[in-house]
Amino acid sequence: EIIFVSFALLSGMIFGLLPPGRFALVTLATKPEIVLQAVMYFFCLNLIRPEIVGLCLILNLWGLIVYFRQTSKIFGGKYEIMRADMLEATGDEVFVARVDKIAGYKPPTNEQRKGSNDDR
Repeated sequence: EIIFVSFALLSGMIFGLLPPGRFALVTLATKPEIVLQAVMYFFCLNLIRPEIVGLCLILNLWGLIVYFRQTSKIFGGKYEIMRADMLEATGDEVFVARVDKIAGYKPPTNEQRKGSNDDR
């Protein structure tokens, strides 16, 4: 039961801090806490008291509520903001390009940037 609650706490926190867009699905698929919790629910649910299962579900739902209510405040709900922060923190354009590929993001080309400046 302690492991169930521990994974629920970790998963709730992960759900609350998911990055925006397609990158969130990649994050969920690569976090072992999420995968292990799903496996434990599948194989061990009958061994855990219903109160503990309810607590774990509430903790996971709370993480989802935090995600949907706070994403716009943290990241602006846009990958571009997170991308700019990654570029500023790492300074490694190759790394950011790999993350762009995972997230399915295509940065604007120089011609597209010029076109947006002409509109102003």
